[in-house]
Amino acid sequence: MDMALAKVTVDISNRPAFSFNFPKEKAGELSGEEEGYSLHYGMDFLESFAKKMGINLHIQVSGEGDLHHYMEAVFKAFGLAMDKATCVDPRRPLDVPSSKGIL
Repeated sequence: MDMALAKVTVDISNRPAFSFNFPKEKAGELSGEEEGYSLHYGMDFLESFAKKMGINLHIQVSGEGDLHHYMEAVFKAFGLAMDKATCVDPRRPLDVPSSKGIL
């Protein structure tokens, strides 16, 4: 991942939303295809996943690197965020963990 940094926030809420913040100065450089994948393909997958799963997914990318490093950072952070979002927190009661009362 070298110098790439990705911050990912997930909320499993049945209210889908997707936000992907990427350094604008890098977006033009990485708009093409590299090694058979592109920034557009990665964003399309993540947005579709968020909508179909009914989750809020917010991603912020910063740092230096190439497309491979940025996407590697995003998907590693996404996997960790999904793991944390789907684990039962033993400090919370076992009722529905939602401000709306449903998931």
